[in-house]
Amino acid sequence: MAKTIFSTVSEIITSPVNRYKSFVVAPDGSKEGWDDSNSGDGRRANFVMWLDGQRFEDDSSPLAWAEIQYGDDDLETKIVNDSDARRRLTGEST
Repeated sequence: MAKTIFSTVSEIITSPVNRYKSFVVAPDGSKEGWDDSNSGDGRRANFVMWLDGQRFEDDSSPLAWAEIQYGDDDLETKIVNDSDARRRLTGEST
């Protein structure tokens, strides 16, 4: 699905231990508020909706993900959203 939504998606790589599979969706590179940035924000929101749609009935998910902000003009590097955020709000754990 990521390759359907985004044009800059890495290949899937497999970790040597436990065989976790990972990939990266590269940032759009646009300044916040520009048309390209707004378009990227929309695509990310659609992808997060798709990811959340893969959740099980108990709200757990087979997919772990994080949205990272870096390269910010104000030097803010942080996790802005992740797959566990919803469950932390309700106090659930795996």
